[in-house]
Amino acid sequence: MNKIIKFLKESNHLAHFAAGIIIGLISFNLWTAILASSCAAGAAEAKDRIYSNKWDWVDFLVTVGGGLIGFGVYSLISIIL
Repeated sequence: MNKIIKFLKESNHLAHFAAGIIIGLISFNLWTAILASSCAAGAAEAKDRIYSNKWDWVDFLVTVGGGLIGFGVYSLISIIL
């Protein structure tokens, strides 16, 4: 658990993960969650590429992973309710 927290505190992984979770929570199906989080991650990384000349695939994957986890939470909530 400490390794995960340490990883999320590196760079801006936590911000990417939180954005992905929010996107996943407002998605109504799996493909929407994947597409929306991929587009948001791509836009954020394009901005990073423009300003710092560096594309970070880890940030991209953390955002998409957060979107999938957020959609999983949304699905669980919708099943329970």
